[in-house]
Amino acid sequence: MNMEYDYEKTLFSEVFAPKIPKLIVKNLLGSKKKSLNVLIDTGYDGFLVIPEKIYEDLNLDTFEIIEDEVPYVETFSGEKFLLRTANTLIEIDELLDETIIEVDTTPYCREPLIGRQLLELFITVLNGHEKRLTLELAEPNH
Repeated sequence: MNMEYDYEKTLFSEVFAPKIPKLIVKNLLGSKKKSLNVLIDTGYDGFLVIPEKIYEDLNLDTFEIIEDEVPYVETFSGEKFLLRTANTLIEIDELLDETIIEVDTTPYCREPLIGRQLLELFITVLNGHEKRLTLELAEPNH
């Protein structure tokens, strides 16, 4: 099965960017969940980064990974900082069943973004001419 999404302008810019609506993020107990509209950021190599407020609302600090195992990241401007990272559950309606991933947060995150590690789960077709994004769940490599 595949899903198609239209581009839309992002919250903070005038450029069109692919956005995946209704990605559900839950803490590992499933006791808290949030539906998010997420932008694709191919410059981010993680799975998902969310604003700190959402991270805290989901009580993800309870599921944080030991600081020694969390990488420092570097922005395009050369600034380096440590991420807060936790294990979490995500799902995308009609596309991805509940899956455990690592979710990051930083004070600099203003919008939820999915990165290359999450995109690797899909065959992704970006049709710039028609401003359409198509995602199809890829078969796992054996």
